[in-house]
Amino acid sequence: MSTQTPLGIGHGFGLRKLLIIASWLAGSQIIGRAFIVFDDADLAEQSLGLLTWGLLFEVISWAAVPIFTWYFVYLIKRGCALRQLFLWTVVLAAVSEIPYDLVSEGSFFSLASQNPVWALAMSIILLTAIQYTQPLPQLARIVILVCVFAAAVFWLILLSIGVRLGIAPLGVLVIGFFFIFYYLWDQENRMMLSTGGFGAVMFMTPGIGVVFLHYRAPLIQQDTLVSRIWMWCYPIVLGVAGLVFYFFT
Repeated sequence: MSTQTPLGIGHGFGLRKLLIIASWLAGSQIIGRAFIVFDDADLAEQSLGLLTWGLLFEVISWAAVPIFTWYFVYLIKRGCALRQLFLWTVVLAAVSEIPYDLVSEGSFFSLASQNPVWALAMSIILLTAIQYTQPLPQLARIVILVCVFAAAVFWLILLSIGVRLGIAPLGVLVIGFFFIFYYLWDQENRMMLSTGGFGAVMFMTPGIGVVFLHYRAPLIQQDTLVSRIWMWCYPIVLGVAGLVFYFFT
């Protein structure tokens, strides 16, 4: 069967197909939540079968991370202003926080983990810092960037950005993918090998997400950008699922 898109960008996955795949993968988190609630009290009461299925779907959802991160880098490479992208990302992260807590922790507010969209916002801050410090003397630039990156790591750890199951640091994963994609954008083989290896080391399934990117359409740079409306599906779907879990489980 041909996978050629109607826009003539070649055989392979276009933007919409990639985002649909990533959305389905991310949705596995909700399916996993239907089997298991990720806190100590509930884990002790779950059967081994439910735990296994819940953890399986949770881990599958991590494969969406490289695809969504790649799309943010794609927007930057297509000329989207960093300031505008940062503002939209912060708004999305803020709106998604309560729905994320409902699905992940079963409460309207939790400090156990914050949604991984915040890591995308942090990635943009770090990239901006790198760009703005380029004219500075080398020593001054190194000192500033070390401080900025140290603050970012501290923020990720302190607020548990994207931490899943208490051990999987999806926030760190997002930032790692972001900079690999950004700096190896024009070196396809190195980019795919680096991100695939990075994803495999970080709990394996993110590396599977990279496979879908490898089979993207060769002329995807010419594809029509997807409407901003799609990004609101994340908090809406999480919110609906979270309310169902909160009131009926």
